[in-house]
Amino acid sequence: MPAGVTLERIDTTESLQLGVQTIAAGMPWPDAGRDYILDMVLKHGFVAHPSVRYYLARLNGQPVATSILYLASGVAGLYCVATVPSARGRGIGRAISHLPLLDARDMGYRVAILQATEKGERVYRRLGFEEVCRIHFWQR
Repeated sequence: MPAGVTLERIDTTESLQLGVQTIAAGMPWPDAGRDYILDMVLKHGFVAHPSVRYYLARLNGQPVATSILYLASGVAGLYCVATVPSARGRGIGRAISHLPLLDARDMGYRVAILQATEKGERVYRRLGFEEVCRIHFWQR
């Protein structure tokens, strides 16, 4: 674990808000998308669901990285892994990816999937993932 880093499972509306803001700071999300999700969080609050778990990493108390674990059909999906630019290159992305995978393993999951950007590819290879296909996104 990098020095000064703590990992937590998100389980309150307040920590979910921090998680959404951290995802938006770490990924190229449009402000409108971030604001929409934050409005939904404020409207409905944190809603626990057995198939979804949210994670937050803090560096010296400040939120710097997130991940989400989706569990379905015997497969653990790792999504929304994001680290704010100022905290990159310190092993925090690896840590916030590793914790959900350990949780999934402890629950009996043996298969995990994710979609990676080129920036995250090295991190996921070190965690044991292998590329099986490439997905292209198109927009107009």
